[in-house]
Amino acid sequence: TLLENLSDSGMNMSSGIGLAAISAAAVAVPYGLNKASGGIAGELLFITRKYWARHKKSLAALLFSGVLLCAVVCCAFLMIRQEQRRWFENYYDTHGKYTLAVPTNTGLDDVVGLVSSDETIRGEISVTGTEGIGKYQYHIGTIDDPHDLAHIPLEAGRMPETANEIAIDRGVLKKFGYFGNVGDDIALDGGTYRLVGIIDEKYGMYHSGSLLMEQRLYEGQLYADEKYGSTRYMPLMFTGGSSEAEYKWIMLDKITDLKPKRIGAPNDEMSEYLRAGGVKLDIVYKDAPVQLWDFYNCKPAIAKMYLVGYDNVELSSKTRTLLVLTAISVIIAVLSVIATLRNVFAERENSMVMLRRIGLSKQRMRIMYLSECLILIAVQTVIGIGIGSAAHLTITKIQSALIDKLDVTGFTLDPLITDNSLDPFVLAVISSASVLGAGYLIVGCFNGMKVHRAKKKKAGSLRACISRVVRSRAVTVIQTAALTLICFGTLFGYMLYHNTTGDYYTDANGEVRFVENVTTNFGTAYQFDLEEDNIKEYYRTTSSPDLTVGNLKLVKVQDSYSGIDDITADTLGDTISSGRLSQTFISANDSRELGNKLIFGTAEEIKFFRDNSSDEGKALFDTDKTYYSCATVLADIGTVNSLSQYVVSGEIHPEKLSSGEEILIVSKSGEAPISAGDSLTVGSAATSNGFGVEKLSLSDTRIGAVIQLPKEMDRILKYAVSEGNSFNLLTTVNGAKGLGLHAAIYTELFARDAIGSKLPTGSDLEVISLEQQRHEIFVRNAEQYVSMGLLVMLMSLLGFAAYFNGIGMKIRLKEYQISVMRAIGSPVKKLRRKMTLDSIRIPVTAASGAYAMMRLTQLVMQTAYNKAGALREQANKLFEEGDLSQFDVVLNKSQIMEQQFMTGTQMWYVNAFIPTLTVFVVMCIVTILLTRRSFKMFTPDIAGALAKGRKRR
Repeated sequence: TLLENLSDSGMNMSSGIGLAAISAAAVAVPYGLNKASGGIAGELLFITRKYWARHKKSLAALLFSGVLLCAVVCCAFLMIRQEQRRWFENYYDTHGKYTLAVPTNTGLDDVVGLVSSDETIRGEISVTGTEGIGKYQYHIGTIDDPHDLAHIPLEAGRMPETANEIAIDRGVLKKFGYFGNVGDDIALDGGTYRLVGIIDEKYGMYHSGSLLMEQRLYEGQLYADEKYGSTRYMPLMFTGGSSEAEYKWIMLDKITDLKPKRIGAPNDEMSEYLRAGGVKLDIVYKDAPVQLWDFYNCKPAIAKMYLVGYDNVELSSKTRTLLVLTAISVIIAVLSVIATLRNVFAERENSMVMLRRIGLSKQRMRIMYLSECLILIAVQTVIGIGIGSAAHLTITKIQSALIDKLDVTGFTLDPLITDNSLDPFVLAVISSASVLGAGYLIVGCFNGMKVHRAKKKKAGSLRACISRVVRSRAVTVIQTAALTLICFGTLFGYMLYHNTTGDYYTDANGEVRFVENVTTNFGTAYQFDLEEDNIKEYYRTTSSPDLTVGNLKLVKVQDSYSGIDDITADTLGDTISSGRLSQTFISANDSRELGNKLIFGTAEEIKFFRDNSSDEGKALFDTDKTYYSCATVLADIGTVNSLSQYVVSGEIHPEKLSSGEEILIVSKSGEAPISAGDSLTVGSAATSNGFGVEKLSLSDTRIGAVIQLPKEMDRILKYAVSEGNSFNLLTTVNGAKGLGLHAAIYTELFARDAIGSKLPTGSDLEVISLEQQRHEIFVRNAEQYVSMGLLVMLMSLLGFAAYFNGIGMKIRLKEYQISVMRAIGSPVKKLRRKMTLDSIRIPVTAASGAYAMMRLTQLVMQTAYNKAGALREQANKLFEEGDLSQFDVVLNKSQIMEQQFMTGTQMWYVNAFIPTLTVFVVMCIVTILLTRRSFKMFTPDIAGALAKGRKRR
């Protein structure tokens, strides 16, 4: 009891007689107690427990910083593991989760036995044939895959269980023109099925062995049929039950060491990286060339590529970003802990000096501090890991529930992930122990171990007293450093968020523009906006022309093209249907100039194409007529009739337009070179071999009307009926067919209402809905807010623990001086203003320092970007010169530089001043409010404040 009273009394321990008597009593009492309760350990724990029992707020402040640090580190590295796991899951969705897939009936059946062992796991996909609608036929089968080696991602529903149930890839459903949902019936050529599952589109778009992937890859190309390289495709539709299989895919994992020499050797031109990366290999097996979908060593190779890049020195961009923010958090936490400990040791300074004077040795004091530190480390680590894990799970649930993120967490025992990443819990323990231990070492060992000598103090002037009141340099330095890092981390997070939602590009005028990755702007050069132009659904398909001879564009000769005709367009209601035929050309009956002349190239090129053309196509090269390139735009008859208000000459006759007897001229700028009533020859050319003109259409027609489009008009209408910079032809699909123009079909639809159910099967149109785009924009933004925002918030709390605590610390440490100033007549308002102005200097310094650091970061990143670009140019020159060895070295250097400096974020384009100013204003407001709140401790009882402050001293 005497020790407790002495600890709080503030007595002058320099008195010799009093010191002797008090020392004897003070030593006798605790030592007597401690002998009964455990000796030295009991003594030290007693002292520690008594202090913290009376200073619960200081204990909470100290644990707050340590717990937050531990939580940030744990959460950040769990998120790193989560992103890695999510990356793997997405990779498995598109490539399967097997190590090796072998097709049967190819002479490779015994390879399965060659690489299998007792630990090998196996799955089978049986391909029973093809199924579809009309010309759209895709492979169908059943699956027996207990280990989920195929890893088929379901967008909705489940896999089928009976023969009349079916699960279909979303890309195939689009090909069918089917817009139904799970639970509906779907009629295919082979019968009617109940659609119980919709497979995510990325399975068919990217999965090895997918016919849809190859069709998309070679879509529109002349030799697509010849380029399909496999005779064994993975099914894109699955039914339940069992059926006789045409062939099977045997999927294996945990296989024995598969050496190329055991089953043959890959082509000499195939690099080691490609073989390890999992690509289709041409392998010689038993002296016969066969194809094997080889994914040997794929998962470890991809893990290595994700984590460390090509040369074992890189980190993925998301991993690097989280590490940067975590590093800033650790530094802030160190400052916060030091600031809090400084306050703690300042408060217990009298008690520690007294204990040293009555005989407590430095060794015992060190043991006491060490025991105290270890206990606090254990407490804050357990609480911090719990909070960090809970925060991570909360982020995951928000991501999966609100923003369509894959529902996986960083908690995994997958050796592929754990062996290639840092353990979040081990790092949390290390960071917790290191930071608190460093704080005790810096503050405790240097401030709490000395026996301070009493010095005779000199009276100071009023100015000196005020100066001492507002000057706490050590605290101010910690506050400034912490707040600077908060501002920098916030700016860094903001810039990452800003740049992950879009990209910068330089336009034709040299101006840098920001284009969002997910947008509602579409069309050539973003000519319209779904939201602004009130378009609920936008349907489109790829354009058909794909070959150019000089400036003549050719389309491929084929039976049908993707899109809709006039019959369907007339049933769609408030919808604008449009198409573009860029392969058409025109000629007048007289010698007038009609724009850009049709040029077939040099004399050698003309001879080559003529020799490879049919007799019909040769007429184009042999004619004496001069042709001019001119695109033809197709629009439904309702859209054409809506242009009547813009007719400057002639008249629109729907019947003559639909028969091809007449055609329209649309001019966007200036006067059209053709007038209403003039005759015109319209031509179209198509190819089948890519080396010449196979089909040629030449038709005579007349100009029914000339339409002049004003600058200010409905953007969708203007986009739908015009093409090019000057003028174009305009007709309907029926009119184009009447003229014999190839690929006449509507390929773009602008719908005010949902029209999916009205589209016929096989239209092969891709839909982009306004609702979908809005949702994706929300998802993109919310994802950044959830992941980066929470880390920045936790990081800021760490810094605020140091900053806000410092404001109150200055006032508490100077409580006695402030009370003296009040006693001699200085008003609280004046003292508060002085402290406030002193505190405001910290946000000013911090904001300036953070802005300078951010600008320096931007400069470094931009310099790295320019150097990486120069290396890429050098690599391209080496490639052109044939120096492939040096090409790989230089290209790899550029990739390393781009990843190390995260140049893909293009952070240097973002104006850092405005966010810095925003953070500065917020911090100033918070500083003023906290300073005013801290001064509320001073009551009108000046005598009581003096006694309280003198006791603290």
